[in-house]
Amino acid sequence: PGILTLSHIQISSTLSCLQEQLQLSPAELGQILMKDPGILIRGGRVLQEQVQDLQEYLALPAAVIARLVRCCPGILAAGSAVWLANIRTLLEVLQLNPQQVQSAVLAQPSLLQKQPSELVDAVGHLAQLVRQHQPWRDELNGLSQQQLDVVLRLQHKNLLRLAYLLDTSQHTSLFGDARLAL
Repeated sequence: PGILTLSHIQISSTLSCLQEQLQLSPAELGQILMKDPGILIRGGRVLQEQVQDLQEYLALPAAVIARLVRCCPGILAAGSAVWLANIRTLLEVLQLNPQQVQSAVLAQPSLLQKQPSELVDAVGHLAQLVRQHQPWRDELNGLSQQQLDVVLRLQHKNLLRLAYLLDTSQHTSLFGDARLAL
């Protein structure tokens, strides 16, 4: 409902800024607004700052950030505090290197918009399992973007399956076991 309080000038300014910042076609702009109409409330200047912040935090080119936002516009709604908390979780809890964090975000842009506590729980449980098995720890550092995507898709019930494989000594590789758990 807050959109109804915006003037025509505010809406057009925000749309122009969004279209320019993310290099969107009118159809793509419409798709983003259908997914997250609240973008209009943020205003052009805020959106511009958010896109620049994302570019800085992830050390990715503007075109890549634009693709992430087109794919998952809820990232903008989450805000920089959530992005930073989630990036920090991937770096510190799961002990991924910065390039792996970039890969993880490229594979799953929704990681940036998850509630930090939810991500901490999932990643914390995964990190605990990985710490229990040295070959998994070693493998984690060398996973490709696609493999890391599979591992990070593990949710609570999948992590229980992964723990079962570890507890019953039926484990092979982290990636293979993650695929099996999924």
